Amino acid sequence: MWEACHGKTYLGEGTTTRMRMLAERYQLQSTHARYNQYTADPTCPLCLKEPETITHFLMECAVLEQTRRPKVSGILAQLEGRGLKTPTTAHEWCLTILNGGRLLQTTGVQLESRLTKLETACIRFCHTVHIERDTRIDSMLMDKF
Repeated sequence: MWEACHGKTYLGEGTTTRMRMLAERYQLQSTHARYNQYTADPTCPLCLKEPETITHFLMECAVLEQTRRPKVSGILAQLEGRGLKTPTTAHEWCLTILNGGRLLQTTGVQLESRLTKLETACIRFCHTVHIERDTRIDSMLMDKF
C-alpha cells in the first residue's frame, strides 16, 4: 500500500487520505449505505444527484468542480509533459489520480523529478478535494442547527 504512495510521508495527511482512497477505506455515502442499507442514503450529500462513489467524489460532483479544475489541469500538464496518455473518462482519471506514478512505472517511465511532481500533484489533488468536501459538509451541518 505504501509503495503506491511512494513513501511520501512528508506530504503528511495527503498521503494518508490517498492511501485510504486506494484501500477503499475512505468514507463516502455509498460506503455507509453498503454496510448500513437501512439507515444510510448513498446519494452524494453535496450535489444530491448521484450515489457518492469514489469516481463521483473525485471527478464528477458538480459542487467540487471549482476545487477540482485547477488541480486536474496541473496533473494534465504533468502527463502531457511526459508524453503519457491522457485519461478520457472519469474512471480513467480516478485510476490515474489514485495510482499516480505507480501506473506510469508500468509504462517504463523512469522515476525522476517530473514523475515525483506528478505523484505529488495526485496526492495533493486527493487531499484538496477531501478538505473541500469535509468543509462543505460541516457547513451544511452547521446550517441545520
